[in-house]
Amino acid sequence: MTSELRVDKIIPTNGVPTGGGGGIIQVVESAWSANFTTTSTSYVDLTSANITITPKFTTSKILIKGSINADFVANDGDLNNVFTQLIRVSDSTEVDEKKFYVGHAASGNGWQYLPLLLNYLAFDSPNTTSAVTYKIRVKLGDSSNSATFRNQQVNNGVGQSRLVAMEVSA
Repeated sequence: MTSELRVDKIIPTNGVPTGGGGGIIQVVESAWSANFTTTSTSYVDLTSANITITPKFTTSKILIKGSINADFVANDGDLNNVFTQLIRVSDSTEVDEKKFYVGHAASGNGWQYLPLLLNYLAFDSPNTTSAVTYKIRVKLGDSSNSATFRNQQVNNGVGQSRLVAMEVSA
């Protein structure tokens, strides 16, 4: 015999903690492996790095988790920064911005592809029951290097980049 429990919201018995949430209402995933290369020092949209979720309640929070596979192309001891922004598309709100330090201190090795895994975790309160789309934008701190966001190919690596959006009851 199988049973199924269906509820609209899950709220802890002591209420929702300040700044927190209750239970997970729904989960949406977006995965991609398209190549994208940039040397831009201004933010540009990362191709395919978007996800849409339609909250069931205006009070819900959205938890966005991501794992973006990339290679960073550097020359002889170059150090650089890769910046990412998580944008709520409907009103261009910056939900989160991250700065990743990347590079190597070795010299005399010429150009090198360095694996770069960008992990993402952010909360948003969109206050709507309409579809909400989030996208990732990227830029480099110095245009003399480049970042290739792709299905990581260093040493024949495999894997996809992905975003996960979870509606959390509040």
